[in-house]
Amino acid sequence: MPREPTDFALRLSGYFLDYLAGTRNLSEHTIASRRTAFSLLIDYCAAVEGIPTSSLSIRQIDRPLVERFLSWTENVRGNSASTRNVRMDAIKSFFSYLQTVAPEHLLQCQQIAAMPRKRAPKACVRWLTLEEVQSLLAGIDSSRYRGLRNLALLSLLYDRAARVSELTGARVRDLRTGEPARVRLFGKGSKERFVPLMSPTVDVLAKYLERRSERSGHSPDDYLFVNRSGGGLTRGGVPYVLQKCWSEAGMLERSGQVTPHALRHSRAVHLLQAGVPIVYIRDFLGHEGVATTEVYARCDQSAIRRAIEKSNNIKVDLEEPIWEREPGILRWLESLSE
Repeated sequence: MPREPTDFALRLSGYFLDYLAGTRNLSEHTIASRRTAFSLLIDYCAAVEGIPTSSLSIRQIDRPLVERFLSWTENVRGNSASTRNVRMDAIKSFFSYLQTVAPEHLLQCQQIAAMPRKRAPKACVRWLTLEEVQSLLAGIDSSRYRGLRNLALLSLLYDRAARVSELTGARVRDLRTGEPARVRLFGKGSKERFVPLMSPTVDVLAKYLERRSERSGHSPDDYLFVNRSGGGLTRGGVPYVLQKCWSEAGMLERSGQVTPHALRHSRAVHLLQAGVPIVYIRDFLGHEGVATTEVYARCDQSAIRRAIEKSNNIKVDLEEPIWEREPGILRWLESLSE
């Protein structure tokens, strides 16, 4: 006789299908991250705690078990403190949902909700100099269609400080090359934002769409960036294109590996260096608060130094010590110690 699903299996299905995807309408990336956390938790319970997946219940996932699981992610899997916090946030989110649909577990939910996040060192984000970005784009051979697509992709990725998910989800209809040129992007939580485009990027994008239309045509509903088979470029495809262009430009040996998010960071730092107020950079990046954007200010030490030097208008005239100007005083001081 087939075994009935456990309460954990039923509630977890409702959490992902009804709550995250339905009620919250979270992005696929966020849902995938939380799915990974629970896949690891289920594997841990089976392999380490000896609890078969088919019999895992909500009561068994108490605070001590969650704490052991989080320690396991660090000590055995080698996850960083920040990754550990991501796993814990996913579990706490589930139990926050659980207390509304299964109040009989309220005490257990509150105990897990009270778990503190582990302090993680605030590392400086990786960003490229303006010269490195220019070398990357200049090294792309845009005489061929594939190279022109790569140039348009990376130019837009940097110019608009876009996230990978924003570009892979962009459609042709989201791009406007006429005045005022802009592109519509959907960020975290499907939040819509319109960002202006600089003329060099507009020229590259217009040329790319013209060449693409000559090859296979396109409609407003088609993805803006497509792969060899004509489908939308995937999240894994963008890093591949970047690494390929980065290596071909001779930058791999000079500056090491680079990620798409480093271009987003670079654009933010360059705007900061250009004197753009941080509140404008916040809106440009699509951040909810300035605190998230301030990480770029901490990483650009040269901007901090310039600001301090600009604000330091106090002038101090240095004079010779009085005993060097008046030798008699020095002899008098020496006499006091005799």
